[in-house]
Amino acid sequence: MPAPASASCWVVTAAPVLTCLIAYKTATHTYSVWPGYLDSFKQIYEAGHDAFHPPLFSLLMALACTIGAQTVLGELTSGLIRTTFIAVPNRSRVLLAKVGIVTAGLTVVGALVAVPSWAATPAWISYGAWAVGSVAVIVTAFRSRDL
Repeated sequence: MPAPASASCWVVTAAPVLTCLIAYKTATHTYSVWPGYLDSFKQIYEAGHDAFHPPLFSLLMALACTIGAQTVLGELTSGLIRTTFIAVPNRSRVLLAKVGIVTAGLTVVGALVAVPSWAATPAWISYGAWAVGSVAVIVTAFRSRDL
């Protein structure tokens, strides 16, 4: 039995929430150990590393692969691929169109994931956990850039 069409919606919705949560947890950890860092490290530190660390990259790639597989397998299991190939006999065009649509959609989702996560991480590191959701604190963190 194929997965319902809403499964992709759950994956796309969960990705930004999970990414921001992981970035928040990493930033609050950095905030808690910040006094112990060397001054030379504090001067070269970039908060974006806390927003996107390697395990998070792997998770987002797995989510993108899941959405791509759901796109192709959903059509195969329902039998709609026959109708698609009757309408467009060139299989490479069909697959390229699918890749283009999935890539465009995931690019938008990626922007929705990256911008809030990267923008909020310096504020979380600079001002601690209470800074969640405060636009003024985020703007102040970007202007000062001295963590």
